[in-house]
Amino acid sequence: MEKYNDFIMSNSVWDSNKEFIAMSFSAYGVPIQEDDYLETGEKVHKSQIRKGDLLIFSFESSFYYGIALDGDKFIHVGHNGVESSVIFSEPWDNKLIGVRRIT
Repeated sequence: MEKYNDFIMSNSVWDSNKEFIAMSFSAYGVPIQEDDYLETGEKVHKSQIRKGDLLIFSFESSFYYGIALDGDKFIHVGHNGVESSVIFSEPWDNKLIGVRRIT
């Protein structure tokens, strides 16, 4: 994780976030393409979020991604590296536009 945080600090948060998602799924043998996040896997209602689901957020004209953890938390790339946040809290809750289950 430390090496990845070094990488984040040298790139934009938006670019690092997409890379982090791709690297995380790939590490578990599930390669996904950055351009396919909106169509990858199965669409899931946000009331059915499970650990490992891909979360898709919309901030103006850009998409931002996270990976669901247990409970109501998820991991993502923030300005200080990899962070954990609560899904159903500001600003995330009303920015969550999609959930994809990657198998």
